[in-house]
Order: sequence, then structure tokens, then C-alpha cells
Amino acid sequence: MSNLDHSVQLSLTFDESRLVRLFRCLNSLDRSVFLHQLHLKLMKTHTVSPELERYANWKEHEVEEMSSDVNERLDSARPHQTEIANANDLTPCLSEMAWGCDFAEVLLGTEELQNNEFVESLSIAYLRAHHEAGAERCYDPNDDDQIGYLNEEAANYLCYWRENIVRGIEQSVARKANPSS
Repeated sequence: MSNLDHSVQLSLTFDESRLVRLFRCLNSLDRSVFLHQLHLKLMKTHTVSPELERYANWKEHEVEEMSSDVNERLDSARPHQTEIANANDLTPCLSEMAWGCDFAEVLLGTEELQNNEFVESLSIAYLRAHHEAGAERCYDPNDDDQIGYLNEEAANYLCYWRENIVRGIEQSVARKANPSS
């Protein structure tokens, strides 16, 4: 559903290629469970915030993140570069409004499993947050084109958030592999 292009050409090792091929053999539910479990395993030893290095005292932020619960940690990877992110000024609980208190399942699973439902829930939460804050209506809920655009923005937001989580883990792995930098 997202317009973001993740079809990057990578040079894979034999084992990485096997992993991709085996992943493709799983059904949608098993893929989602596998990704969710893999994220949680990596989060036991790695941070997810992709912007830790921007802090002068990033090591303190790293310790603080590692002691937080999963949802708080995932929240640190929330994207700021999409229109949906602007709703965070209206309410810090947009993800909870859309998906409930435990939104890790949404972010750590696959995009193929219930993604349309997650996107629509986020769009509705965005509209509700604007309404509850008394903000000027920016989208007409009766205009299919506008709602389609908002759903596309919500899909991009969700994709960026998932990408930030992976990027944060990759950066954490790199920091641990080269602790002197």
C-alpha cells in the first residue's frame, strides 16, 4: 500500500539468501509472527531509536531507552517527516487512539497482514485528534479522494516508522561492533 520503494538491490550472502527464501515459504500470519519475534529478540540487546547520536550524551539516552517498555521504545522511532506526524502536536497518543495500548504488534509484524485496517484506524485517529483539539478540519471525511490521500499518508507514516525501527537496530549493532566511534 505504501509508495515507498524498498526493492533495493542487495548483495546477499548464501545464508541471507536462504533466510529470504525460507521467509517467503511462510504464510502471512507466520511471516508476521516471525518478524515480531525477531524484532523483540534484537530489542533485548539493541536500541531502536535511529537518532541517538544526535544527543551529546547519547549513551545515557541508550541506557534510558533500554530500561523502557517496548511501546515507549518504539515510540522513540516515531517518524517526523510525514503529514500524519504533525498530529503528534495535537495528541501524543495517536498510535494508542488508532491501535490500542499495545501497538508493537502493528509495528513489528508484516505490512501484508491487516495493514489496510491499521492504516484506516490511523487515518480515523488523525481526524479524531484534529476534531478533539478543535483544530480546523483539514480533510473532509465524506470526500473519497481526500480520505484516499490521508490513507496513503498513513501508510507512508507506518512504513517510515517500521523503517526507523530497523535503522535504529542497525545503528545500535554498528555502535556495539565499533564502540570507540
